[in-house]
Amino acid sequence: MYAQMVQSTGKGVKSLEDMSPEEQAFQTRIDAGEKIEPKDWMPEAYRKNLIRQISQHAHSEVVGSSLKETGSHALQRWNAKLFCSQRCKTKLATGFICIRQQRLWACLGRT
Repeated sequence: MYAQMVQSTGKGVKSLEDMSPEEQAFQTRIDAGEKIEPKDWMPEAYRKNLIRQISQHAHSEVVGSSLKETGSHALQRWNAKLFCSQRCKTKLATGFICIRQQRLWACLGRT
């Protein structure tokens, strides 16, 4: 479903020779397995793709935190309800952390 929103240029992957010096340096860092921070330079398409992926992950965590209708009625024991409540809180927290990171990556990409 989400892949329908991605617009492909149809150009494929650039070779290292076709890249600008900044893109070559960035690709070298990626190939070396270095950690990329939000404030680091990166191609705009790469940043947009990361923001999209983080946003999708946040959405799935928040949606996954909601109890299913049939499941919430089936929980009879207090321990089961408490466990499910903790699980929901953990998923919501993870979702909100992803949302915060997505906003950070988007803001730092504008500077």
